[in-house]
Amino acid sequence: MKLWRPLAVAAKLGEKITRLRNLAKALEEEGRASQGTTAGWLGAPGYEVTADGESPGVWKLGEKKNTRITSAPINVSAVGYGDDGTYYNELRFLYGAEEHRRLIPRVVVAGPDILSLAGYGAPVSLGNRPALQAFLQAQEQANLSRIPRVQVMTRFGWNLAKRVFVLGKRIIGGSGVSVVEADERFLDALQPAGDLRATSPWF
Repeated sequence: MKLWRPLAVAAKLGEKITRLRNLAKALEEEGRASQGTTAGWLGAPGYEVTADGESPGVWKLGEKKNTRITSAPINVSAVGYGDDGTYYNELRFLYGAEEHRRLIPRVVVAGPDILSLAGYGAPVSLGNRPALQAFLQAQEQANLSRIPRVQVMTRFGWNLAKRVFVLGKRIIGGSGVSVVEADERFLDALQPAGDLRATSPWF
């Protein structure tokens, strides 16, 4: 039996392995191969969000190259409807190993003021703002049926046809989130008090 045939096959196999290794290295250098969105985070068509591994963040997927938009994962995690008729977005993001959530008007998410979230650790900068905003809009629309809804209260006192009462950060008689603008110490000092039995005949 001639030995040159197995040797030739082995040589060709070695060449293929080398080409595959070079291709994998090129993909790693130009943009990592798609690994899918990490569980617990929401992606969108053409995007993925990863929180694990050496390259966490939001990625824009391409045919030849994936582009990293942010260095940490970020999502629209809730949609709020304000009693003033405006919409709100709760943004969830990681800063290091810490998870943060910020409820802000949707117009802020769509505009230049989203840069203010950098002060709270959000992975937004002047350079990635347009690409990040495009992702957040796509992610919200693609997952709208899965994203929780929350009622947002914007002013003190009776709201929603007098079904709930807003006292600072507290909502009495219902559920929701208060975003009333006032000094934080003042809001924290507001506490419900009194005897409901004394006032119940009036309600």
